[in-house]
Amino acid sequence: MKLHRNSQKRVYEENAVYFIVTKTHQNFPYFKEETFCDLLIEDLKICKELKKFKLYAFCVIYDHLNLLIHPSKEFNISGIMGTFKRNLSRNINKIMGCEDIIRSYHNEGEDTYPHTRCNLF
Repeated sequence: MKLHRNSQKRVYEENAVYFIVTKTHQNFPYFKEETFCDLLIEDLKICKELKKFKLYAFCVIYDHLNLLIHPSKEFNISGIMGTFKRNLSRNINKIMGCEDIIRSYHNEGEDTYPHTRCNLF
């Protein structure tokens, strides 16, 4: 058993299968849109290949996602979810036309993004 470096609540077990729930920012129902659901599935497939985890099940609901995964020894849950959420957020922001807003905040050295619909998670 290994504790996550930033949290006493997150524990990594070798050879474990994890049930993960992740919600959208302010529970916004992004996944009512079929395009965003399709994008989520494609990004999940790509992340699965890159981060080498087994995906046993997933369920997309309007404002959240449930996953049942078995991480490889190479990548833990934090690495998997960070990559997945970052890529999905970036791709949805492109579709919504929000990437310029986020880029301008990043270029100005802001640590946080504006609280708009562009914040996915």
